[in-house]
Amino acid sequence: MWLVIVLTVATILTLYLGLRLINPTHMSRKRKLAAWALVALLLFGQRLTWFLRRDGAEGLLYNAIDWIGFVFLGFVSILVIFMLFRDFPMRLGAQPEITLHTLRKA
Repeated sequence: MWLVIVLTVATILTLYLGLRLINPTHMSRKRKLAAWALVALLLFGQRLTWFLRRDGAEGLLYNAIDWIGFVFLGFVSILVIFMLFRDFPMRLGAQPEITLHTLRKA
């Protein structure tokens, strides 16, 4: 049960990052689909490491998959923290001090 909760929370937070980082960009439809496919691939890879280790898989390839999965997990964790620190005050009504639009004018 614990694994289901952890995987669900990790999936929701990763999809939140995708929604906040991919959708607002002015990329073409193909590039957005490619970015979402990359998010899906990284989500699948992250879960694959846990399931392979749980089944007792060993070897150099599994170690490489582990490293990639855990590096992505750390990257997503840092991004989630930064996004929440940025988005939470804005959801409460605070205006951001510096936005990308104001940086372009400078």
